[in-house]
Amino acid sequence: MSNIKLSIRQLYKILMLCNFLFGSYNLKMNISKTDLERMYYIEALLLLVGDFGRPTLVERYGISREKATKLIKAYEECCPGQMILDKKPVKPLYVKSETCKPCLFESLDEAKKYIKADRVIVDVAHNNPDV
Repeated sequence: MSNIKLSIRQLYKILMLCNFLFGSYNLKMNISKTDLERMYYIEALLLLVGDFGRPTLVERYGISREKATKLIKAYEECCPGQMILDKKPVKPLYVKSETCKPCLFESLDEAKKYIKADRVIVDVAHNNPDV
């Protein structure tokens, strides 16, 4: 049997994937499939747009400000160093750090495909409210 060495980040990503596939496990934080999907959205915004604000999550998902804060903290715990809180604007923004790179996504291209698919789903939902 060979020795397998994993970084904490790699191990956490494996646990997150198990959590996503098999439901919530009792990790350091309890992440549902829905929350994990929202964390992917946070990462896509950071990688492709460069920033986002808590109101973005509140408006998009219809969640409370407290829930949005918990999602942001969960993402920061899972993928540390990806973003910096910029308090200068009237409404604070989370801005992509200089060291930001794909953490949940395997590549930038995967994040682009995610956003493209997400936009199609949102467009279909807006054009067909009965779906």
